[in-house]
Amino acid sequence: MLQAAVDSLDVAVEHLIKLVDDGALIDLGAFGLVDILQALERVRNKLPVVDRAMIQYGTEQGVPAVLCERTMTRVLTNGLKISVGEASRRVRAAEHLADRTSMTGEPLEPVRPHLAAAQRDGRVNPEQVALIDSALRKVKHCEAAALESGEMLLVEQATQLATRISTWSPRS
Repeated sequence: MLQAAVDSLDVAVEHLIKLVDDGALIDLGAFGLVDILQALERVRNKLPVVDRAMIQYGTEQGVPAVLCERTMTRVLTNGLKISVGEASRRVRAAEHLADRTSMTGEPLEPVRPHLAAAQRDGRVNPEQVALIDSALRKVKHCEAAALESGEMLLVEQATQLATRISTWSPRS
């Protein structure tokens, strides 16, 4: 089932590439082009939701030990042929944005629920996620209520910036 969904996504991307190669951009105009770029960005911003769920699941299931690796970062670095920095960024995002399970098996919400929801909706990109998470990690010693307020404020600002871009017009 999961592999079929990935295969469908691959087919859809191949179709999109073919449309672009065949000249589908020609009649868009400036505003149409920006609209399509924004729609594609929202889709791109949602993909890490799946990535982080898989990373969190792999961590919980002990995949690094099964594959004789020390960490999930090493699994990603070797398995996906990505840099250590990129693998670390993905693992850090999964630690705070993925749904979790308690030691007794009960579902837990993400450490950063507001940021996770914004990413699920495609309203923030991976760079914004990394910046917000990094900022919040630096003040992790603060009270939980203050951290949540800070998270909400940072997410709101990040999504407002995206909103301003999406409502851009030449007269703005």
